[in-house]
Amino acid sequence: SIALGSGFIINSDGYIVTNNHVVKNFDLFTVTLSDGRDFDAKLIGTNEVTDLAVLKIEGKDFPYLQLGSSDDLDVGDWAIAIGSPFGTEVSLTVGVISAKGRRLTDHPAKNHILQDFIQTDAAINPGNSGGPLLNTDGKVIGINTAIRATRDGGYIGMGFAIPSDLATIVIDSILEKGSFQRSYIGIYMQSINPDLAASFNLKRDEGALINDIVNNSPASHAGLLQGDIILKVNGKETPDVYSVQTAIALLQPGSKISIQVWRDNKEITLEVTVIAFPSKNSKIVSTKDESMDNDLGIKVQNLTPQLAQRFNYKEDQEGVIITKVDPSKTGALSGLTPGLLIISIN
Repeated sequence: SIALGSGFIINSDGYIVTNNHVVKNFDLFTVTLSDGRDFDAKLIGTNEVTDLAVLKIEGKDFPYLQLGSSDDLDVGDWAIAIGSPFGTEVSLTVGVISAKGRRLTDHPAKNHILQDFIQTDAAINPGNSGGPLLNTDGKVIGINTAIRATRDGGYIGMGFAIPSDLATIVIDSILEKGSFQRSYIGIYMQSINPDLAASFNLKRDEGALINDIVNNSPASHAGLLQGDIILKVNGKETPDVYSVQTAIALLQPGSKISIQVWRDNKEITLEVTVIAFPSKNSKIVSTKDESMDNDLGIKVQNLTPQLAQRFNYKEDQEGVIITKVDPSKTGALSGLTPGLLIISIN
């Protein structure tokens, strides 16, 4: 089979950035430059969770694009998208930055674990994947990767790009090591909603609630606890699960980070040393083994003295406490939330 996509050269030696989904499952690669020259390309490395890949063509003194800073972008800034939509020759479209920090939880790109997309209305269509999103200085501020489309797959004014600051970390790691290995501290989380914020006496419905902690993980060693709500990582606010994942994953394994959490109606700061994400062959064991495979979609455990104190229950109170809720199941729709105590049924 054959697939088409876009990409761009990042240095004079012929290294090229594109999307992982453009090169995935293929062995032979041909690169056609905008001047019409064709080259065989070698795959240097890929990273699935950020949907990035690096190729190389042989030669010297290639013209190339510089990576700029996506953190400097403001909504309303001009944006220029370049690529080969539907397999056509090089095409340029112009729009603006429509939004930053987009999460695509109901989109095929939801599988990109590190979600921090730039949204633009510069026309992006199938075939643009892997092409650059530029600012008016001609620097790359994003890598075009996803669209909201009509039923026929056409443009409707919403395109999404991987921010250049995130991409730079991944690309540099691939160039240096041949791969990118994300970091990890060993927690399971859910984003705070208004009901959870009220139950934990939070002023804003932002943050990530720790539902579970992996045994013998950096999080457990650092003293993070089930029921903590992560508010900031290294001083930067983390309004949801994705922002926590991204902040941790992009760090070098072995880095020490400060995590600010909400615990017992006050903010405390803990220091955690991140490690490389375990390989697929590694066994990750959580601190508890209750199943959520039930109609309610809830996870429970016996009320311990420690949990009773944290959630303001009496130590001799009987019942089981809800520790996790699947937002797609009946329990969540009925208003069940972590921290509630089940004392009877029917």
